[in-house]
Amino acid sequence: MKLLFALQSFFLLPCFCISVTAQKYSTARDTGKLNIEYNKVSKEIDALKVDLTNEQNKLSQYRDRAKGLEPVAENATNINNQSNGKGIGSNPGQANETRVIANQSINEPDARNAQKEVEKQQIKVDKISRQIEKKQSRLQQLIDMRYKIDFMTRPFS
Repeated sequence: MKLLFALQSFFLLPCFCISVTAQKYSTARDTGKLNIEYNKVSKEIDALKVDLTNEQNKLSQYRDRAKGLEPVAENATNINNQSNGKGIGSNPGQANETRVIANQSINEPDARNAQKEVEKQQIKVDKISRQIEKKQSRLQQLIDMRYKIDFMTRPFS
């Protein structure tokens, strides 16, 4: 039995040593630094999650705004086209109305730019999501390092 344990230790110990030596934190003395980085990465993830929530809220507002402005711009454009088709002939009130509607359709850059705003906001949300994934990956690496250090420092009995 002791021989079996010795053989297991002999073959398994180099495997863990190789994986631990390739890490930034490999000894019990590095545990403090590892914990500091772990806390720092955790706080960064929390801050990014807050940013992500804010950006997703803005995205939904931009989408609502874009949906709300599409009919306004389309309606103004249709009325403008209909008015231009009628001509400005005899009625001065109709001419004034046509001019006001034309100005409204021209002054609807928000409707035209709303989709661009939505796309820009979606890019921001995607970027923050990727940052969170990277930070979570790093956090998992730190957890793995912590377990390996713990395993290496644990006394065999």
